[in-house]
Amino acid sequence: MLFQPYPKLGELPQIYSQALEFIHPDIKEACICVGRLSDGKIKAHWMGRNALNKNQFWSATKIIPLLNIISQLNTKFPNVDIDNCAIVDPENTKKSVPFFNVAHDIVSYQNKIASSNALAAMCKRFETWEG
Repeated sequence: MLFQPYPKLGELPQIYSQALEFIHPDIKEACICVGRLSDGKIKAHWMGRNALNKNQFWSATKIIPLLNIISQLNTKFPNVDIDNCAIVDPENTKKSVPFFNVAHDIVSYQNKIASSNALAAMCKRFETWEG
């Protein structure tokens, strides 16, 4: 897989259309982005089938990190109400933001806090893998 810098807002990535040939032909539209961090920057490999058609769908890659955070929180603190949780800057340079507001901004694309992509990328960094 060839990973390239994550595109800037308004810039289209190179999407490899043959990469999803394994998906059943009844699925007419799909777009998958595999990402990784390299030197603190997001790099991505985009694959798609009719990926640039003018349709809008929620992205599983944005929803799963939210569910992962909720799952981690529920495991460590089962009695905590997620409505009382906030994303806090460890360096206190930015204000705290309620978790619900982050989740809402991701799925609503309203950009009240930041772009949907930026918030989802931040949520993906809540997982630390050993190895």
